[in-house]
Amino acid sequence: MKLKVAHKVIIGFGFITLLLLIASLSALSSFRSITNANSQVNELAVPAQQQSNLAQIQLLRLARLTASGFTAEQLSEIQRYQQSFLQEQAQFGQLVENFPQLSAGGELQQSLDSATQHANQSIAATIQMFNARLQSLNHHAELTEELAQLEILLDEAGAALIELSELELPRNRQTAEIIAGTAARLDGQLVGLVNTLRETAGYSEYAQFERNKENISFALSDMQVNVDYLAQLADGINTDGLWQQFAEQWQQLTAQLAKDTNLVRLKQLQMTEQQRARAELQSAEQQAEQALSLLGQVVAAADQQFNSLQQQLTGALSSGSQRTWLIMLVLIVLAATTAYFTISAMLKPLAGINHVLGYAAEGDLTRTLHIKQQDEFGALSEKVNSLITALSNLLTNIQQNAAALNTTSHRSTQAVSEINQSLHLQQQQISSVNQITEQLATSTAAVANHAADAGEAMQQALQQSQQISRLAADNNQRINKLAQQLVSTSAIMHKVNDESTNIGG
Repeated sequence: MKLKVAHKVIIGFGFITLLLLIASLSALSSFRSITNANSQVNELAVPAQQQSNLAQIQLLRLARLTASGFTAEQLSEIQRYQQSFLQEQAQFGQLVENFPQLSAGGELQQSLDSATQHANQSIAATIQMFNARLQSLNHHAELTEELAQLEILLDEAGAALIELSELELPRNRQTAEIIAGTAARLDGQLVGLVNTLRETAGYSEYAQFERNKENISFALSDMQVNVDYLAQLADGINTDGLWQQFAEQWQQLTAQLAKDTNLVRLKQLQMTEQQRARAELQSAEQQAEQALSLLGQVVAAADQQFNSLQQQLTGALSSGSQRTWLIMLVLIVLAATTAYFTISAMLKPLAGINHVLGYAAEGDLTRTLHIKQQDEFGALSEKVNSLITALSNLLTNIQQNAAALNTTSHRSTQAVSEINQSLHLQQQQISSVNQITEQLATSTAAVANHAADAGEAMQQALQQSQQISRLAADNNQRINKLAQQLVSTSAIMHKVNDESTNIGG
């Protein structure tokens, strides 16, 4: 395939454009890597750190509300802490649901799942703790109400015993004294029972509660003996209804202490709920600590991932910069090489043409161009060679015409010289004729003959002179034509030289 100059220029600049396209694609690839690394930092690592820290803060808030709810004594306070806890728990749930899926591997996701599981267990334990605390307060309220009712019954029974101890029996003073002593002893036992019940209602330790529970049973048994003894003493005696009143109150008191929801049972339920609340609190604290520890691992892993992504981003920037500089250097070298070969492909033929035209301008028409390529420069070289050949042929013709002209001029000169000699001879002859006119007079025929000969010689000289004039005119025409050809050749040489100069830049 024959490549023209336009094709070579297009190929050269097309190759440079291809190199620029490769550089642009490489830069875009580097930018894409940097963008991906930056996107992972902004979309994964940074949100993971923020969400993990927020989750830890939220768990600490939940733990604080849990501790405050456990130590609160008022129902309104516990309910307020419980409501706040539920709100914080809902926020924590949304936070966990929106937690980004980290790409550091299954271990990190497993830690996150474990932390979420422990946090949910802690939340569930805290909810149970609040329920236990509320149940404990409800039992405490019932216990307080039960204790108040028992105190009323005990006070009324004590008042009845006091009145019974002051009972006067004129006919049976000894029995009255025994009744008074027994009533006083029962009243003291009632006071002790009240104190025991109050202590039982106020205990928080289960061991103390068990001891007081046994004391209550023992006190009731002991008091029942005294009540039975007092009943025997009061049997058949008019006590003005005091004994019947006390017996009724005692029956109510024993029934109150024997029912399913008695004070001891309520206290037991309260302490059970309190212990359950404490156990749930401990479980919630343990689960929260484990969740915080696992979230700490998640934060550490997120920090590690952030540092890794930062290193990847830095590496991408560094490698992208190095690759860009390397590609730029390669592009510069390749572009310079391509430009060199492209310019050489155009300037070398022009330099050869200028060189040959320079020799031609100096008169050396023996040098021609060696045509190596079939393009515009090859065609121009062929035309220059044709021009030099035409100039060489023209100069050869001029030299040949000049030689012929010189020969003709030499012949004309010889003819003129002969004519001059003939004329000189004729003049001498005429002079001789004049000198010997007298001598010729004697021979008219001879003179006439000589005159005729002279006329013929003059006629011949005239003809030769006309022939010389024609030869001179022909020579002048040839010389003018040769001069015109030389002028045209000089103009063509100047035009070719200008065109080669314009092409060479």
